[in-house]
Amino acid sequence: MESYIELSVISSILCSDEIVNFLGMPADKNWNTGDKIENTIMVEKESGWLIKSKKIKNVELDIQINSIINRIKGIEYKFKEISTLNETDVQLSAVIYYEEEPPLFFKKEIITWLSEIGASVDIDLYAI
Repeated sequence: MESYIELSVISSILCSDEIVNFLGMPADKNWNTGDKIENTIMVEKESGWLIKSKKIKNVELDIQINSIINRIKGIEYKFKEISTLNETDVQLSAVIYYEEEPPLFFKKEIITWLSEIGASVDIDLYAI
């Protein structure tokens, strides 16, 4: 199993610099509405800010999520605050490539943390 965990802020009303300034934290990747999407002819419809788990891609999901939790420790309230803005979302994304169906279990501490930062969850599963 390979998995990739990311935390993002997506907004129709804020540019990526405004998101960085609001959070007080640089992104691993950011983009603005109208930017060309890499390796495509499409353009971004919203601006975004994104950080990635710093753990290797084949460790359990909760270990990768804890990597994200540790990266934003102390500024969780800023994510909750930005999540309340119109047309702005905080999202934890998991992309999982698997041969055997992976366990999808989240400890209650992770569910509580997601609520505390106002985040939704998106999980994409790909059989290989």
